[in-house]
This record gives sequence, structure tokens and C-alpha cells, in this order.
Amino acid sequence: MPEISKPVNSNLVSSPQTTIHPRLSEVLARHQIHSDQTPIAPFSHAIWPQVQAFAAAHPSLILDLGCGTGESSENLAKRHLDSGVLGLDRSSVRLGKAASEISGRYLHLRGDQYDVLRLINAYSMRAEKVYLLYPNPSPKPEHLKRRWHAHPIWPTLLSVANRIELRTNWAIYAEEFAFALQSSGWAVALTQIEIDADNPALSLFEAKYARSGHALWRVTGHAPVAIPQ
Repeated sequence: MPEISKPVNSNLVSSPQTTIHPRLSEVLARHQIHSDQTPIAPFSHAIWPQVQAFAAAHPSLILDLGCGTGESSENLAKRHLDSGVLGLDRSSVRLGKAASEISGRYLHLRGDQYDVLRLINAYSMRAEKVYLLYPNPSPKPEHLKRRWHAHPIWPTLLSVANRIELRTNWAIYAEEFAFALQSSGWAVALTQIEIDADNPALSLFEAKYARSGHALWRVTGHAPVAIPQ
């Protein structure tokens, strides 16, 4: 597992945006009408048989989207002993630093996370939980649609996940994410994270931000429960 105890410093997220983006509701409504039509990349198609095989072997599937060097997937596998953790990242360089699998319970693959979500949805598969650990906050207001909750993939993400957990060091990102989940009828909790010996960091980024004194935020969401007719 990569070393996470080295002293590091990281700047706080800086943005002219001081509250939830005023166009977020409009963007969410538009994505409900117009689905994401971006072509799926060849390298994402190429890994799909591996995704299917791993999901078949682990009915309780956890997705670690944007897993980087993979230490978060390893830590999640240790915390979720009855699940299989699939880590996805576009960067072959970052994944080249990933640790080995633990008893076959986690797997790292190079693929576009949006592509894989659309393939999972197309094959009527579901993930027990999806983790989004410190995604790029895209703090410029004009880059709203780069954020998970305002990207065209958002309805697909909600369609394939029973539970979702976001962690971020930008409070506004957490507030927007919680708002987007609540707007879709999800049960939501927004809390602050304290990293210590009893609650160690899940990833290099989380360790770095905690040591830099950043406030860390967690948003957890549960999909609406269908009422039998």
C-alpha cells in the first residue's frame, strides 16, 4: 500500500462561488430529459468482460470511481468484507502504482468511469454502493457541469447505485451534491469527517487534506425504497 504518512500541505479550494450554484436545479432538470449520448471509448468496451466477471463473482459490488493509485479500493475492501470493490480510473500511470488484490476481493481497471456506469445500466446491473472520493471540485462557476451532480451521467449514476458516498474538502461541492440527491428523492446525510487513529484516511488525498487542516465533508445517500403495488 502507498505510504500516506509523509508531511504534505495542500491549498484550500478557491472559488468565486460562495453558495450552491444558481443554475443547478435547471441543469438537473435538463439531464432528466436528455440522456448522455457520448460514445463509449474502445478501452472501456475492452474491459467490460472483466467488469461482468468481477460483478458475477461479487453480488455485493462496490464501485470506487476515480480510484487513482488504488489505495482507496484496498482500504474499502478491508472495511467491506462481504463485498467486492471495483476501482476505475482513466490513468494508466496512476493505476500502475496500485497494490495487488486481497484474496480477489478488489480489482483495478483502466476505464472511463462514465462509460462503465452506462454499460452497467444498459445491462441492468446495480452496485450496492458507489464511492466518489475527492473528485476534482471544478470550482469555477462556469465549470458546473464537470461536477458529478451536474454532469449528464448523473441520472445514470442514480439508476445503478443503492447507496452513494461522496467525500470532498469543498463544502459547496458537498452541499450541491446533497441537494441533487434530495431533489431525486434520496435520503441524505451531510456530515464532517474527522481523520484519526480510529477513523484512518481512505486515500492519499484524504490524508493530505486532513494533515493540511482542511475541513472534510461526507455526503451519504440511500436510494428511495420502492413501495409494492
